[in-house]
Amino acid sequence: MHKLPAGKRPIIVKRVEGKGKARRQHKEVHRNVKIERRLRSRTIFRCRRQRETLFFFLSIRTPLCIYFHSVAKLRVQLQCLRVKMECEQKSKRFVQILVWENCSASQGISDRR
Repeated sequence: MHKLPAGKRPIIVKRVEGKGKARRQHKEVHRNVKIERRLRSRTIFRCRRQRETLFFFLSIRTPLCIYFHSVAKLRVQLQCLRVKMECEQKSKRFVQILVWENCSASQGISDRR
């Protein structure tokens, strides 16, 4: 199993068809994302266009808080990326995701650094 290194910057993956497209759209995703605040335990992102944007940490022990439109859609997309996670809905558009250390998330993440 691929171990992701801890302490790296968070990577932002936009789900589009094909690997090349996702890599080309990396900068465009970055422009629409604002890091709200960093704490010891979590980083909170705010995204202007939440519809197709997913956020991941390379430091797997860190909880990940994002804004997203549909919790059910987010669950499906995370399961497609094989991320073992817990999803907790704080309010209508605020979702907290905990990505655990024993997740097999090597596919789809390791090749987009």
